[in-house]
Amino acid sequence: MKKLLFILLAITSFASAQIADTAEDISPLLIGEKIPKQDLVSVDSKLVSTSDILHKKTVLIVYRGGWCPYCNSQLMDMQEIESQIIELGYQIVAVSPDSPKFLKETT
Repeated sequence: MKKLLFILLAITSFASAQIADTAEDISPLLIGEKIPKQDLVSVDSKLVSTSDILHKKTVLIVYRGGWCPYCNSQLMDMQEIESQIIELGYQIVAVSPDSPKFLKETT
């Protein structure tokens, strides 16, 4: 597997998840909307704020983790078009609930 140039981040206990009372209360982010500021952990176990990394056009991938064959397949497919995405001025950010240890294995 070639080395991922993606920014791999882990969702951690720093995330203060909010659970909606009803399905009607859920509102997904639409194109152009800003992601709320959230602290994540990088592959190097460093705390990173979404506001620090999502300052330019981004393809955001949320995947289950390195154990998921479908997610791994998607990440490998993204590698094939990564250079085209970057040429268009986008960065690729992948977020997972995996620990930094498992993120390193994914890379």
